[in-house]
Amino acid sequence: MRRTKPDLHVHSRHSDGKASIPELVRRAQALGITHLAVTDHDTLAGSDELMALGGAMRVFRGAELSLRDLPGLHLLVYGQTPGSGIREQLRILAGRRENRARAILAKLDDLSMPLQWEELPVGESGVVGRPHIARAMVRRGYVTSVQEAFDRFLGEGKPACVQPERLSIAEALSLARADGWIPVLAHPRELELPDEQLACLVEHWQRQGLRGLEVWHPSAAAEGFAPLERLARRLGLLVTGGSDDHQSDSLRHVSLGCMADAWTSAEKDIRALESALQEGPQTT
Repeated sequence: MRRTKPDLHVHSRHSDGKASIPELVRRAQALGITHLAVTDHDTLAGSDELMALGGAMRVFRGAELSLRDLPGLHLLVYGQTPGSGIREQLRILAGRRENRARAILAKLDDLSMPLQWEELPVGESGVVGRPHIARAMVRRGYVTSVQEAFDRFLGEGKPACVQPERLSIAEALSLARADGWIPVLAHPRELELPDEQLACLVEHWQRQGLRGLEVWHPSAAAEGFAPLERLARRLGLLVTGGSDDHQSDSLRHVSLGCMADAWTSAEKDIRALESALQEGPQTT
């Protein structure tokens, strides 16, 4: 029997990844991935393309939403339906991303580091983020690496930083619930919170509609996956996992399928997710 080997957190050129959807599919098939979700930042274009390709893999429609409540707070959303409410909100967020990027370019110009919009390696769907600006800065020779661009200019509190306009987690959970989508807290260890505080927040968000916890993510490896899994099981949350693959050299974003071997309960957890996706919109 073929072993369940999922990766439910992958990025493509539709946001800040480097691979096209066909390239990702070829890599996933070569690695024996059985379940795949493309979860690009604030866009469904990558997952829409993935759904249209079909094939032997089980594929999920999804996206990753950046939220304003806490640094590093992201929500993965998975859906069976096209998701009209989420889709419209993502269109609005894409416009906000562009406005922010143009404001960052204006600040860089004031810092004698001019960049033209056309120089940004914006994704296939036009969803722009700070990594695109950082890559353009490297190509111009203003910095030697993407990390340096963030450390000196683009990061929080740095001279070219512009605060984003984002959804709150309450707003995002409400949208997901109305569309019948499954909201999952992405990479909880990246919140850098003590376990007790994290548990309190997760319980609070669960009352607002949170359905799952991304236990099997590279950021949890150092402290071990067991505490997160215990929290999810205790609260009756869905358990998910993924590589967060961006096809980059970042230690935070590792390679496709890298969590599958550690995720020993994957078959059971995937069945639970598929069952939840059949439930439809929640109105309460």
